[in-house]
Amino acid sequence: MKEAISSVCFAAPRCADLPELLQVQMLFAAKYGKEFLSAATELRPDCGVNRQVHEIFMLYNLFLFFFDKTFSTKSHFLV
Repeated sequence: MKEAISSVCFAAPRCADLPELLQVQMLFAAKYGKEFLSAATELRPDCGVNRQVHEIFMLYNLFLFFFDKTFSTKSHFLV
């Protein structure tokens, strides 16, 4: 149970397209405390966030970084 809740709390601020997830995160913060929430959000040791969830967000951020660097100039586009 801790892993699922921690993973939702970790993912919520990183999923801007799902504002409902932030609402769920706030409900968890009210129930389990802000310390629990900040531990999951900041990936502190033993926070309980699922390793695969963390890796997915790392890969997604890497993809966005390289996509932005690659296609930020017009020279890469065929005109």
